[in-house]
Amino acid sequence: MSLVKRSFGVNLYVLKYFCMYPPEKPTRLYKVGAFIMFLLLTVPVPVLSSLYFLLEEDIPLERVGDNAFSLAQSMVCFFKFMPFIINGDQIKKCIHYFESPLPIVFNDKQRSIVKTSSNICRRNSRAFLILFICAHILWRIGYIALACAVVDPLIGGLACMAAGQLSVIKDNLQHLDEYSETEFL
Repeated sequence: MSLVKRSFGVNLYVLKYFCMYPPEKPTRLYKVGAFIMFLLLTVPVPVLSSLYFLLEEDIPLERVGDNAFSLAQSMVCFFKFMPFIINGDQIKKCIHYFESPLPIVFNDKQRSIVKTSSNICRRNSRAFLILFICAHILWRIGYIALACAVVDPLIGGLACMAAGQLSVIKDNLQHLDEYSETEFL
């Protein structure tokens, strides 16, 4: 199993389900479908709730605060998910960059660094998704909730994987004299 699938398998599965992770050869129809799904599942809630409050009379102050929070959350999600729809190919390349052979892993210590980073990503993604689903079953379930549950740990996981790669590079530079004589593993 590839490092990316082992580390981010849950994230990629849900992103594919929501058309936020393109197939190997995305068609124009896929892009149109992804954009329509994105608009239909993210735009109506803030628009309709804003219209409701604009047209309603005598609104209690606490409901205005709740609506403002919901609107702010929806707008943040709109801008967070938009790159996955518009630039899905570039994001996919970024994710799969960690399957490239660089940095070169020379020994078991470095292999352990990469494996630890991968395990952290997988654990965090699964835990975040499970907790998010449980929380939203009690409140509301939907596109925004599940997409957040996979996009948020994916972003952090990519940073974690990059940190693991940098640790391997650091180790390579610290032990350059030892590794210059060895063969690649």
